[in-house]
Amino acid sequence: MILTILIASLCACGLFMILWAIVEAVLLRLPNETVCICYLHGTDAEVEQKMRACLCLRRQGVRLLFVDCGLSAEAQVTAQLMIGRDESMHLCSPLQIYDYIRWENGCLGAGTH
Repeated sequence: MILTILIASLCACGLFMILWAIVEAVLLRLPNETVCICYLHGTDAEVEQKMRACLCLRRQGVRLLFVDCGLSAEAQVTAQLMIGRDESMHLCSPLQIYDYIRWENGCLGAGTH
């Protein structure tokens, strides 16, 4: 009897966790002002894999800032092709991060959120 109650309660907890994950993935969105900074290095295959992993955030409205931390020439071409004309994704050098963040704060208003 106690074992049945224990198993039923564990099943209910597991079901609740699955439903919570679905609700969080579908209904809870990140604010539009969110910027994800992703540091890229390595070969073109590694860069493509990392950029594709970040695209799920892009579908949620997050702007992506990719930072070139020693990309090969092929990897730079791959990154530029994946970014294309999407204005919510940018590729910059490590020295340009500060300028980008300062520009974003100027557009949104520093300290508004």
